Amino acid sequence: ATVTNTTNITINTGANLSARNIDILTDGRINVKATAKSDGAGFVSLADSSAHAFANNNSTITIHSGVTISALDDLTVTGFVTTDIDSDADSDKGGFFSGVRVRSGVTETHLNKVIINGTLTAGDLLTVRSNSEVDAYARAYADADGVGANGDANDAGSEGARVGQSGSETSIYIQGSAVLTSRVITLHADTRVDAEAYSESDSDALGADSDARADVNVDGITKVQIDKRTHKDIAQLTGNESIWIEAGQSLLRAKTRARATCSCLGGDTDARSYINANTESMVISAKDALLRTALLNVRGTAPDATTSIVRDSSRRGGAFDGGNTSDGNSSSGGDVERQIDWEATTILLGEPNPRIHIDEAGTVVELVNISGTSANGALSLGAPVGTGDIVLDPIVYNNGGNVFFFADEFNVSDGGKQEGPIGEVWGNAAIFDFQETWDHVTIINESPNDIYVDDIDVVNAPSNNKIQIDVTSIPNGGTPSADFRVVNVGEGGRFHFEIIHSFIPSVVTITADQVSGTDWDVKLFGIIDNPIGSTWITADNGDIENTNGSGQLIRTNVLHLLTPVGSVGFHTSPTNRTPINVELIESDFTDDGSPLDPVDDPFRRTPNGTYTSGEPILTRLIVITADAGDDIVMNVESNRHADATRAAADQFVITFGPITAGDDIDIF
Repeated sequence: ATVTNTTNITINTGANLSARNIDILTDGRINVKATAKSDGAGFVSLADSSAHAFANNNSTITIHSGVTISALDDLTVTGFVTTDIDSDADSDKGGFFSGVRVRSGVTETHLNKVIINGTLTAGDLLTVRSNSEVDAYARAYADADGVGANGDANDAGSEGARVGQSGSETSIYIQGSAVLTSRVITLHADTRVDAEAYSESDSDALGADSDARADVNVDGITKVQIDKRTHKDIAQLTGNESIWIEAGQSLLRAKTRARATCSCLGGDTDARSYINANTESMVISAKDALLRTALLNVRGTAPDATTSIVRDSSRRGGAFDGGNTSDGNSSSGGDVERQIDWEATTILLGEPNPRIHIDEAGTVVELVNISGTSANGALSLGAPVGTGDIVLDPIVYNNGGNVFFFADEFNVSDGGKQEGPIGEVWGNAAIFDFQETWDHVTIINESPNDIYVDDIDVVNAPSNNKIQIDVTSIPNGGTPSADFRVVNVGEGGRFHFEIIHSFIPSVVTITADQVSGTDWDVKLFGIIDNPIGSTWITADNGDIENTNGSGQLIRTNVLHLLTPVGSVGFHTSPTNRTPINVELIESDFTDDGSPLDPVDDPFRRTPNGTYTSGEPILTRLIVITADAGDDIVMNVESNRHADATRAAADQFVITFGPITAGDDIDIF
């Protein structure tokens, strides 16, 4: 009995799919069984009984480059194949001379691949899965009776249960032009195998031969692979909160049972049981693959609790029996590997870039890493704010980036029944860039409500970052200073990676952008701490106000204030004033993220915004502009954080203006 099943989905270049939730799913199922049975009797009775089942289960999901798939909430891509395959051969013969030869075998192959090279975006969860399940069973039973009877149940060793043959794989491929973006990204390839072979031979005669052999072979790879990126500055995976990557074998049960009995005087009774398991759970990231997240979790797994390799054989021979029993330990084995080959570049932004957008109807249409309240209570995505003030909580970057590598281990005290090497990790090109500033903080209020902005701190606190490696084999050969990203390494070679830190100029944008109305204000209550970035504050139909006296401050490198009909700050006289307090920061740096070797290693990520003594100096010069339909009232202080030699040689230049007001300009 032979079944081949192919279940594919292909999304071609130019396709554009959008919905609230999107599911892309293949579901390929095979159930196949072969049965053979023969019975008979005669003076000379010779017979074969043979049953073989073959299943080839294939699924491929291909999302080509140039495809755009967008889900407002969740996007799921799943390739799924499941196979139930059985064979049962039974022969019962009796005669003065009886020979019974029984063969029973199942052979399963699968090729389950998810290949992504397009642009996939989800507002919440983006999940890619490749799941393969196999249940395989082979039974052979031989019963021979008579003088000189011979019973043979799968004694040739070429039958039994064979799973994952011919290069079977369960895999996810993220290719070079892929761009996946969501709050949480999960890539999970998983294989489940339950394989059993049972053979029994029973001979009743003088000088009988009774042989039973049971074989299980499990092969195949479970893999997640991320290729080198095509575009230098575009990450293939952006999980604003987390990226989870796992290649696993959540179930591997391989069992053989061989029984041989002979009720005879002078015979040969043999029972043998063999298992060969050669499987891999493997995560591969190529040199110059690019990921961006706050939490990266990479796992190669085959849990001890669900991995079971059991060989069982027994015989009951007659007097003067020359047979033997073996559970096959000397010639069968288990090689259930859990491996991580990691060479990608990962940007660790400890928290997602904060963003809130309240539309003109008063509905929160975007809400990322920002909290606050309105007349309707806590701000919630998709909920209205009601009538009244919108008050934002402090927006503070205070969580570091985290990386976690894990490969599980087997119990070494289980008598050798569960076999597999230790978990391994290797690679010689990985870079972890801990980005210590947000790219942007964006506040957009289009509703007819004032908005209160408290503290904004775009700089991460020191020592918040962590890399944890929970893998037994972490090789450390070679010389990182000489061969990092130059020498390619394979399994067991070394695991070397580089840690860098980047300080990107953050862009803080606060916009009150009402299409109508006369007095919808931006009310500043706390400290906006954005010392190397730019800060843009706009109130289209209202004022930019200080509501906390000396407790309000904008600390920034570049400042732009705009209120076409209102005021920046407030005064009635030079002594009765509530200014917008500003602290402008000039600072030096040397490292701008340029590759060390633009010819041979152009994709190598290097520190950005940091200072290395002796290198050419770059300066973030101060800029401030303001434009108001009414008054501009500010206190402005300028500070220089400069290289001492440069500061002694160069003037402290402050680019101040243009400053344009419809009425008064009142600046201290």
